[in-house]
Amino acid sequence: MIGDVTDKGVPAAMVMAATRSVLRASAQRLLEPGLVLARVNDNLCPDIPENMFVTCFYGVLDPQSGHLRYANAGHNVPLVNSSGESSDLRATGCRSG
Repeated sequence: MIGDVTDKGVPAAMVMAATRSVLRASAQRLLEPGLVLARVNDNLCPDIPENMFVTCFYGVLDPQSGHLRYANAGHNVPLVNSSGESSDLRATGCRSG
């Protein structure tokens, strides 16, 4: 998980701490990254201060197969480097990867 919250100071730190807690709880119950981020969004939106938001890239790597499932909620597009070649990890729709 990579995330960022707008603004700074105590309110931003509290939103990030809440995001982390909800994400951890949701990830234990759901397997698909897109569903995890949707659940986090549904739980956090009612309580986040106006004009504040969180971006997040969330991925689940299977170390045996090397398969990465991921979803992106407004975060900068990550890059993956494989065999010396870089490519974007672009998510399409709510469930991707």
